[in-house]
Amino acid sequence: MSGQALLLIGLIYVGIFGSLSALVYWDANRRGLDSPAKWAGFVFITGGTGFLLYVADTDGEGRYEDDAADPYSLPGSTPADRREGGRDSNDTE
Repeated sequence: MSGQALLLIGLIYVGIFGSLSALVYWDANRRGLDSPAKWAGFVFITGGTGFLLYVADTDGEGRYEDDAADPYSLPGSTPADRREGGRDSNDTE
């Protein structure tokens, strides 16, 4: 294989798995995992296998597992965002 072909393969690998590693770092940081940089490095070095292991490891974890679902609020809203009484403006009393 020529040097240009190896360079092209290397650039494609860095482009794909570098982007995937950045995505894993962002997601691990957002989820509050202990070491997002380690996960990103692991995904970059091992490629698709590392990404599959990351997804499998973080699949069941949520940021708000302790909170019960509130049917009267939108995802991402805080209790301060909710109206007093929990009724919409279209509700009649």
